[in-house]
Amino acid sequence: MPIRPASPSQPHPAYTGSDRGPAAPVGQPSGPGAVRAADGFDAGVRNPQTWWTGRPLSEARNAHSTNTRADFEAALAHGFNFLEGDVRVELNPPHALEMRHDRGDEPGDNLSLAEWLERGAASGRGLKLDVKETDRMPELLDAVAAAGVPEGRLMINLGDAAMRRWGPLVRERFPGATLACNPPAGEQGGKLSARQVEAMASLARTLGGPVTFVVRLDLLTDAAIRTLSPLGPVSVWNDPGRPTPADLVREERALRDRGVSGMVDLRPGKSSASKARDGASGLLGLLRGWLKRLG
Repeated sequence: MPIRPASPSQPHPAYTGSDRGPAAPVGQPSGPGAVRAADGFDAGVRNPQTWWTGRPLSEARNAHSTNTRADFEAALAHGFNFLEGDVRVELNPPHALEMRHDRGDEPGDNLSLAEWLERGAASGRGLKLDVKETDRMPELLDAVAAAGVPEGRLMINLGDAAMRRWGPLVRERFPGATLACNPPAGEQGGKLSARQVEAMASLARTLGGPVTFVVRLDLLTDAAIRTLSPLGPVSVWNDPGRPTPADLVREERALRDRGVSGMVDLRPGKSSASKARDGASGLLGLLRGWLKRLG
């Protein structure tokens, strides 16, 4: 999803440090009455660029990658209300948990998990952790707890096998967090099968809500939407390296018409030149990581 500037007619109110929305502007009522209005999800009180418990995922504007300091700050500046980061083990000692998408090094100044959580908790946004390496999940969950992220603003995204292993622990520690369930492996190049859909539904029943079902755009079927929606909102993302709709706004509208009620995170397709640059960047990152480990 491209970064779009926030409307100049809607300035960013100061965040109060909780998920109850911004402080009342000067000259407007504050105190217990204003707090009760905020608790009642009064749209005139809450800051739409933040996230709160009970806000429908259909209203999420997700910043798909906020792993580096520059990307994180850009997401805040451009009004996204949900921030997504990828968690891996740092390549070099002390091998802490950090925000990184690829296996190798990436361009930019990557945040540590602790830094990302601290900044995210203070921002008032929803926080989606896409956990790429899951062997240290207890440590990751300790970091989330230490940062004090409100459960209603937290989403944990795991692959199918990892969610089956770690989902019960996440649910035990953060009962109000949203668990993002992904499809198990399916046929190469095919749509979601009935087997995959039933596996996702069964897992959601086991874990309990809140859950969302995360499905790649080209895999989605109307049958999957009908089966999964009663258990939790279906969320859709696209791989910009694959064929991508030319009009993303129209595509999102079409998805809503089909019954998609979760987060829609569509990004523009990549040109051949950008794909080549990404491939070269990935190879250089792997080479830099290998050289660092040798050194």
